[in-house]
Amino acid sequence: MVSSKAMGSVVDTAQRAALRAAFAAANKQLDAYIAQYEAAQSSRATSAAQRAPARHPGAKGK
Repeated sequence: MVSSKAMGSVVDTAQRAALRAAFAAANKQLDAYIAQYEAAQSSRATSAAQRAPARHPGAKGK
């Protein structure tokens, strides 16, 4: 028969492994979301720069 202390250790290890897996999955999802957000921001900035009127190099700022 397995002692209660040993059994608790096994459950503890299994719970820790499950938590590690859950956090790893959450981190992957978060990384994907951040990458998507940064790509959208970059795309938005590029679009705005392309829409901005070109300034003559000798023009004075307002």
